[in-house]
Amino acid sequence: MAGVGRRMGNRLRSWGDMMRTAAGKQLRALMPPITPGVFFRALGGILLFLCGIVLGVWLIIRTRRHIQEPD
Repeated sequence: MAGVGRRMGNRLRSWGDMMRTAAGKQLRALMPPITPGVFFRALGGILLFLCGIVLGVWLIIRTRRHIQEPD
């Protein structure tokens, strides 16, 4: 009787491996091919995001200094 549980565990483990492999293939199929255009577009988006953060912080600091200065 002890061998039955071990076989069932192996079957479940192999079934889980098959499902994981199939899910991985489906996810890889959804990803677009990495071309230079896609790479540079992503790089440009990251750069634009960071520049927006820097601009926002600069505007906050500038307006706070402007409010604190006596006229």
